[in-house]
Formats: sequence, structure tokens, C-alpha cells
Amino acid sequence: MNLDQHWGPCLPQATASVPEQLFQPRSLLKLSRDYGEIRSYLALAEKGFALPQMVHQAATILWVLDRDAQIWLAVEEQVTDGGRGTILLRGIDPAFGYTKLGHPSLLEPGPEKIARLGGEITWDGRLTGRPNWVISNRSGRFGLLDHQLIGMRAVVKEFEKYNIHLTGWHVDAKGKVQLL
Repeated sequence: MNLDQHWGPCLPQATASVPEQLFQPRSLLKLSRDYGEIRSYLALAEKGFALPQMVHQAATILWVLDRDAQIWLAVEEQVTDGGRGTILLRGIDPAFGYTKLGHPSLLEPGPEKIARLGGEITWDGRLTGRPNWVISNRSGRFGLLDHQLIGMRAVVKEFEKYNIHLTGWHVDAKGKVQLL
């Protein structure tokens, strides 16, 4: 399979902070390895359990499609210089002494941070009229590009292979949202 045709091309190397080069989130999961746990966790909110619904109205799950077309997920976290991390709430600056770990931190530690696509998974109902899990390409470094529509459709289908059903949103460079 030609990865570029199926998923879209790798993006130019992303700028990553020193903590994003050194540390990975404690909550990091790989879709192809950890799909059972991911599916079970997301299903709790779908079944009406308030805890994951409320947590993910306030906290974002980041995801990245790496150069080898592997999907990595983690809750957005903040870390100290020593690597001790905690959840970073949406719209809140990191606490004093902490630094945000963004999308590049989901990739292998080191200075090279190259991915095909990235974004967020949230518990949201704004476009569909009912709360559900939504995946988008909202990433300042690996998303929000017009050419990523094909890749976003492929990512949604990849989750479906593992019986994880997400509502896909593609966000273009101007912020226009398209329901997939």
C-alpha cells in the first residue's frame, strides 16, 4: 500500500519544545495494540456514564498518525522539568512549573517529530445534536490543512476496523468544519 496515497503525505518536521522532545504522555496508547482498552473506555461515555463524559468535556484526547501510519493517542498533559505529568484542562494554561505536552510528544522521543496527521478526540454534540465522540484534525502542528480530508476519512475508517465509532470532522485552514 502506498502510505502517501492512502493517508496523505508526511508533513514537514514540527517544531517541538524541549519537554515534547524528551517526554511522552503517561496516558500514551497505540490504537493497533491497545484498541480493546480504548474501545471499552470510550464505550463508558456512550453508555451514559457521566464520569468520562464530564472529564472529556474538559480534557482533550490528542491523536497523531505517524510516518508509518500508526495511530497514537493520549490525554493532553502538562509536565514538570522532571517529567512528572498530569492532565491539562482544555483552555487552561499549564500550571506554574509545568509545560504543555502537545501532539509532537506522542511521537518517539527525540528532536525529529514527523507525522502525517494529528488532531483531537472530544466528547461533543455541537454538530450532530447529541453528545458523542468526535475526532477532528485540530492540531496546530499536524492538522488544519485542506489536503487532509482524505487522510481524515482513512483515520475514521481505521478506528472503525477496531469497532470504535467516531464522528469525523475535517477542519480546513480557515476554520470551516465539514462533517465526514
